[in-house]
Amino acid sequence: MMTAQRYLERFPNKRVLLVEKEYLGAGATVKSGVLASDLVETPELRTWSDESQAYYELIQFTTIRDIYQPLSAYYLYESADRVPNGHTGDQMAGGQFIHKLPSWLARNTGMVAVTGKARYINPQDLITHFARCFARNKSIKVLEQTTVEHIEPFGNDLHLVKAGKELFYANAIAVCTGPWPFDSFGMKGLRNKRIVSFIIDEVPVSSDRVLYFPEEGAFLLPQEDKNQWLLSVTSTQWDVSADDVFDFRSDDWALAFRFANKYLSLEHGAIQPGNVFCDAYSPNKIPVIKHHPTMKRVVYAGGGSGRGVRLAPVIALEALKALDIEVEAPLNKYT
Repeated sequence: MMTAQRYLERFPNKRVLLVEKEYLGAGATVKSGVLASDLVETPELRTWSDESQAYYELIQFTTIRDIYQPLSAYYLYESADRVPNGHTGDQMAGGQFIHKLPSWLARNTGMVAVTGKARYINPQDLITHFARCFARNKSIKVLEQTTVEHIEPFGNDLHLVKAGKELFYANAIAVCTGPWPFDSFGMKGLRNKRIVSFIIDEVPVSSDRVLYFPEEGAFLLPQEDKNQWLLSVTSTQWDVSADDVFDFRSDDWALAFRFANKYLSLEHGAIQPGNVFCDAYSPNKIPVIKHHPTMKRVVYAGGGSGRGVRLAPVIALEALKALDIEVEAPLNKYT
């Protein structure tokens, strides 16, 4: 979706075909708890994240929906010696920090908190924004619940695309299939990893912060509009199929309960199932842009590594650049 949108922003009168295997935003997008953190980014990812953030800030002004939300955060460490170099934290005193923590968070007197910022991208509102943009633009045709059966060269500059029962001609193609493999690219190194989240049946207040647990690869996101918290924990299950990850397993619950027993003080039944899916991870967690081995005007864009929505604006631009399509960012229409 993002690649189509960024192309149409630059070329509003060009014709675009968007083929979705299921429906707009299906897959990892709609199941994401999309957070960007100032503290846990690597230098390479920070560049991608900053450029994507600038785009999300701009489109926030074009819609009434809260697509982009800056948030305050705490990064919680078990002791001061585990805080990364260059950062200083507040040690818990009297069971509290400068800012109050939720009453159901277990009190560890040795815990250290580093204050910081986070950014939340609302995937449902983002999908709705795209759908409205596409509905208003007659240059784009959207095919949902349609599978691309075949792509082959046609003449010097075109490709023949069979999507469902229809045939189309295209001079440039971006394949953005997320955790569904597109085998003809001969991709190596990309592996699907399971992603799980849970709902905590506690009501947040406006002063609550995002709580990161970097040592655990977990975070707690207050969702005030839904009267709940989202708990995201890191799964250790690799090489899963995107067509077979829809049910919670016993080891998913084991991850949640292990985290809860260590950090939370909740009543029985307070943890409910949230979302379960997977994403394609690259070895260095940097998204992958790769040309097809025989069709140079066909590129693969993916390997979001759990950051696909957050980094989508830059992934889309890089895919378009790989197709020799001149793009510019930020766009004048959004300034």
